[in-house]
Amino acid sequence: KDIYFTLGGQVRERYEHLNHENLFAAPPPNGGGYQLQRILPYFDLHVTPFFRAFVQGRFAFEEDRRLPRANDVDQADLEQAFVDVKLPFDAHDSFTARFGRQDLAFGLQRLIGPADWNNARRTFDGFRGTLATPDNNLDIFIVRPVQVEKYMFNSDDSHTLFGGIYDTLSMPWLMKGAHSKLEPYVLYLDRAQTK
Repeated sequence: KDIYFTLGGQVRERYEHLNHENLFAAPPPNGGGYQLQRILPYFDLHVTPFFRAFVQGRFAFEEDRRLPRANDVDQADLEQAFVDVKLPFDAHDSFTARFGRQDLAFGLQRLIGPADWNNARRTFDGFRGTLATPDNNLDIFIVRPVQVEKYMFNSDDSHTLFGGIYDTLSMPWLMKGAHSKLEPYVLYLDRAQTK
Protein backbone atom coordinates (compact mmCIF):
# COMPACT_ATOMS: atom_id res chain seq x y z
CA LYS A 1 0.00 0.00 0.00
CA ASP A 2 1.23 3.48 -0.83
CA ILE A 3 -0.54 5.23 2.06
CA TYR A 4 -1.09 3.77 5.53
CA PHE A 5 -1.00 4.86 9.16
CA THR A 6 -0.53 3.19 12.52
CA LEU A 7 -1.89 4.15 15.92
CA GLY A 8 -0.19 2.79 19.00
CA GLY A 9 1.49 3.57 22.25
CA GLN A 10 3.20 2.46 25.41
CA VAL A 11 2.03 2.55 29.01
CA ARG A 12 4.65 2.01 31.69
CA GLU A 13 3.78 1.71 35.38
CA ARG A 14 6.76 1.60 37.72
CA TYR A 15 6.86 1.35 41.48
CA GLU A 16 10.15 1.97 43.26
CA HIS A 17 10.91 1.35 46.90
CA LEU A 18 14.15 2.50 48.50
CA ASN A 19 15.58 1.06 51.70
CA HIS A 20 18.09 3.17 53.60
CA GLU A 21 17.86 5.99 51.06
CA ASN A 22 19.53 8.30 53.55
CA LEU A 23 21.02 6.57 56.58
CA PHE A 24 21.52 9.79 58.56
CA ALA A 25 18.08 11.36 58.16
CA ALA A 26 14.61 10.55 59.35
CA PRO A 27 12.82 7.97 57.18
CA PRO A 28 10.57 9.47 54.49
CA PRO A 29 6.89 9.71 55.46
CA ASN A 30 5.83 7.42 52.61
CA GLY A 31 8.13 4.62 53.71
CA GLY A 32 10.48 5.09 50.74
CA GLY A 33 8.10 4.01 47.98
CA TYR A 34 6.76 6.01 45.05
CA GLN A 35 4.91 5.46 41.77
CA LEU A 36 5.97 6.54 38.26
CA GLN A 37 3.70 6.41 35.22
CA ARG A 38 4.50 7.13 31.57
CA ILE A 39 2.13 7.07 28.58
CA LEU A 40 3.46 7.47 25.01
CA PRO A 41 0.69 7.41 22.37
CA TYR A 42 1.72 7.80 18.73
CA PHE A 43 0.46 8.30 15.18
CA ASP A 44 2.68 7.11 12.29
CA LEU A 45 1.74 8.06 8.69
CA HIS A 46 3.52 6.68 5.61
CA VAL A 47 2.83 8.17 2.19
CA THR A 48 4.68 6.06 -0.40
CA PRO A 49 8.01 4.52 0.73
CA PHE A 50 9.57 7.99 0.56
CA PHE A 51 7.64 10.12 3.10
CA ARG A 52 6.78 9.57 6.75
CA ALA A 53 5.22 11.76 9.46
CA PHE A 54 5.44 10.62 13.08
CA VAL A 55 3.87 12.26 16.14
CA GLN A 56 4.21 10.88 19.67
CA GLY A 57 2.80 12.40 22.83
CA ARG A 58 4.15 12.10 26.36
CA PHE A 59 2.39 12.05 29.71
CA ALA A 60 4.72 11.44 32.66
CA PHE A 61 3.59 11.48 36.30
CA GLU A 62 4.98 10.67 39.73
CA GLU A 63 3.29 10.16 43.07
CA ASP A 64 4.71 10.10 46.60
CA ARG A 65 8.35 10.80 45.79
CA ARG A 66 9.80 12.89 48.61
CA LEU A 67 12.25 14.73 46.34
CA PRO A 68 10.96 14.50 42.73
CA ARG A 69 13.64 14.59 40.05
CA ALA A 70 13.50 17.04 37.15
CA ASN A 71 12.71 14.24 34.68
CA ASP A 72 9.97 12.52 36.73
CA VAL A 73 7.07 14.74 35.60
CA ASP A 74 6.05 16.10 32.20
CA GLN A 75 2.27 16.45 32.34
CA ALA A 76 1.41 16.68 28.63
CA ASP A 77 3.89 17.24 25.84
CA LEU A 78 5.44 16.04 22.59
CA GLU A 79 7.88 13.16 22.83
CA GLN A 80 8.56 13.20 19.08
CA ALA A 81 7.19 15.02 16.04
CA PHE A 82 9.20 14.62 12.83
CA VAL A 83 8.99 14.06 9.10
CA ASP A 84 11.23 11.74 7.07
CA VAL A 85 12.02 12.24 3.40
CA LYS A 86 13.75 9.24 1.81
CA LEU A 87 15.78 9.51 -1.39
CA PRO A 88 16.64 6.10 -2.86
CA PHE A 89 19.75 5.81 -5.03
CA ASP A 90 19.14 2.20 -6.07
CA ALA A 91 17.56 -0.97 -4.63
CA HIS A 92 19.96 -1.04 -1.64
CA ASP A 93 21.25 2.49 -0.99
CA SER A 94 19.27 5.51 0.24
CA PHE A 95 19.50 8.78 2.11
CA THR A 96 16.84 9.74 4.68
CA ALA A 97 16.47 13.31 5.98
CA ARG A 98 14.63 13.72 9.28
CA PHE A 99 13.41 17.11 10.53
CA GLY A 100 11.80 17.85 13.90
CA ARG A 101 11.70 16.55 17.47
CA GLN A 102 13.23 13.09 17.69
CA ASP A 103 15.05 10.48 19.73
CA LEU A 104 18.73 9.89 19.04
CA ALA A 105 20.13 6.45 19.85
CA PHE A 106 23.57 5.27 18.78
CA GLY A 107 25.53 2.19 19.77
CA LEU A 108 24.84 1.00 23.31
CA GLN A 109 23.38 4.45 24.08
CA ARG A 110 25.96 5.23 26.77
CA LEU A 111 26.84 8.52 25.05
CA ILE A 112 23.77 9.26 22.94
CA GLY A 113 20.36 7.80 23.73
CA PRO A 114 16.87 8.64 24.98
CA ALA A 115 17.72 7.65 28.59
CA ASP A 116 14.74 5.31 28.77
CA TRP A 117 15.18 4.79 32.53
CA ASN A 118 13.97 8.39 33.01
CA ASN A 119 10.23 8.88 33.26
CA ALA A 120 10.49 11.81 30.80
CA ARG A 121 12.90 10.59 28.12
CA ARG A 122 15.61 12.72 26.44
CA THR A 123 14.71 14.14 23.02
CA PHE A 124 16.19 16.65 20.59
CA ASP A 125 14.95 19.24 18.07
CA GLY A 126 16.80 19.43 14.77
CA PHE A 127 18.03 17.56 11.72
CA ARG A 128 19.37 14.05 11.16
CA GLY A 129 20.48 12.55 7.87
CA THR A 130 21.13 8.82 7.39
CA LEU A 131 23.00 7.34 4.43
CA ALA A 132 22.11 3.64 4.44
CA THR A 133 24.02 1.04 2.41
CA PRO A 134 23.97 -2.77 2.88
CA ASP A 135 26.76 -2.92 5.51
CA ASN A 136 26.96 0.67 6.64
CA ASN A 137 24.83 3.44 8.19
CA LEU A 138 26.37 6.90 8.22
CA ASP A 139 24.48 9.46 10.32
CA ILE A 140 24.97 13.19 10.52
CA PHE A 141 22.97 15.31 12.92
CA ILE A 142 22.71 18.81 14.32
CA VAL A 143 20.21 19.27 17.14
CA ARG A 144 19.34 21.11 20.33
CA PRO A 145 18.38 19.17 23.49
CA VAL A 146 14.78 19.55 24.64
CA GLN A 147 14.33 20.85 28.19
CA VAL A 148 11.61 19.26 30.31
CA GLU A 149 9.13 21.83 31.63
CA LYS A 150 6.82 19.97 34.00
CA TYR A 151 3.66 21.98 33.39
CA MET A 152 4.43 23.94 30.21
CA PHE A 153 5.21 23.00 26.60
CA ASN A 154 8.83 21.87 26.31
CA SER A 155 11.22 23.95 24.22
CA ASP A 156 14.75 23.29 23.08
CA ASP A 157 17.80 24.75 24.80
CA SER A 158 18.73 27.68 22.57
CA HIS A 159 22.12 27.94 24.33
CA THR A 160 23.26 24.40 23.46
CA LEU A 161 24.07 23.01 20.01
CA PHE A 162 24.94 19.32 19.60
CA GLY A 163 26.11 17.74 16.36
CA GLY A 164 28.05 14.83 15.05
CA ILE A 165 28.91 12.22 12.47
CA TYR A 166 28.31 8.62 13.55
CA ASP A 167 29.23 5.68 11.33
CA THR A 168 28.01 2.12 12.01
CA LEU A 169 29.94 -0.37 9.89
CA SER A 170 28.87 -4.03 10.01
CA MET A 171 31.75 -6.48 9.71
CA PRO A 172 30.28 -9.97 9.23
CA TRP A 173 33.53 -11.10 7.64
CA LEU A 174 35.51 -10.45 10.84
CA MET A 175 34.24 -13.51 12.71
CA LYS A 176 31.77 -16.12 11.52
CA GLY A 177 28.44 -15.98 13.34
CA ALA A 178 29.32 -12.76 15.20
CA HIS A 179 27.55 -9.46 14.72
CA SER A 180 30.71 -7.38 14.79
CA LYS A 181 30.45 -3.64 14.22
CA LEU A 182 32.85 -0.75 14.07
CA GLU A 183 31.41 2.59 15.21
CA PRO A 184 33.71 5.58 14.65
CA TYR A 185 32.22 8.98 15.46
CA VAL A 186 32.99 12.66 15.86
CA LEU A 187 30.83 14.75 18.21
CA TYR A 188 30.49 18.52 18.61
CA LEU A 189 28.98 20.30 21.62
CA ASP A 190 28.68 24.08 21.85
CA ARG A 191 27.61 25.59 25.15
CA ALA A 192 29.51 28.83 24.62
CA GLN A 193 26.37 30.95 24.91
CA THR A 194 25.26 29.48 28.25
CA LYS A 195 24.45 32.18 30.78
